[in-house]
Amino acid sequence: MQMKAQIDYVDIIDQTVLEIQRRLDDPPGFRELAERAFLSPYHFHRIFGAMVGESPAEMIRRLRLERAAIQIKATDESITSIAFDAGYATHEAFTKAFQAEFEMSPSAFRTSDRNCMGKLAPSRVHYTESGSFTRFHLIERRELEMNLSVVEFPSKRLAVIHHKGPYQDIGAAFQRLAQTAGPMGLFAKPDAMGVAVYFDDPESVPPADLHSVAGVVVSESEAIGDLTEEHLEGGKFLRAEYTGPYSGLGQAWSTLYGKDIPSGGYQMRDGACFEVYLNDCSNTPAEELRTDIYVPIQ
Repeated sequence: MQMKAQIDYVDIIDQTVLEIQRRLDDPPGFRELAERAFLSPYHFHRIFGAMVGESPAEMIRRLRLERAAIQIKATDESITSIAFDAGYATHEAFTKAFQAEFEMSPSAFRTSDRNCMGKLAPSRVHYTESGSFTRFHLIERRELEMNLSVVEFPSKRLAVIHHKGPYQDIGAAFQRLAQTAGPMGLFAKPDAMGVAVYFDDPESVPPADLHSVAGVVVSESEAIGDLTEEHLEGGKFLRAEYTGPYSGLGQAWSTLYGKDIPSGGYQMRDGACFEVYLNDCSNTPAEELRTDIYVPIQ
């Protein structure tokens, strides 16, 4: 039964890739793709990225550039006209994007012997000279083995520092949290846990505007001074137990969304994902740090 669920997830992503290919000149919006997949935008972004290796927007941009490369080689059409066909408003913007993909300018590419395929995509989906596309493959990665369990997580009161910006920069908020909550003894309480909560969808919200919090679990009666109070909504969650340095959490999330959730057939629901840090990083070797990752499921 679990294998059938895995096939369903693969089919969902495969159909999404086909839809992007069919509508390359008028691509569906991200939220439309999420609705077609019967997933929230937040979870669709993570599932697609983990199974394909790039976002829908990145795939569209790359395939258009590969098509543009073929047009540059095979036709006498002006670079500016090809740039407009690829969705770029200016010659300069197209040249910058093209050079990033092919490591040379469009004009230099036209007279070179460079092939028209861009950088190898993790999914191996490319635009071909015949106007078709190569077949989609699930990306290959070195995956982590994590213990998984379905749990009921109770609602928690948090004392937090808000972070606005790329999620990977939340460490600065934790440093500020430690400077305030540490002297108050909040981390020394019996039920204290460090928690990071991620609220926004990274595909639809610019990195600079992403909202997350660095927090510590506190009792309902605990004084929290100048820290902000937030409540972490409880419910049913898939919990993945990760052991290792915090720098490996990105790979842990990718494994969870790229392998564990599809193979387990878990149905995700709306709600924030979060991490719970189970030991003290100041006196624990990096390879022994324990982090529980929580994803809301039905």
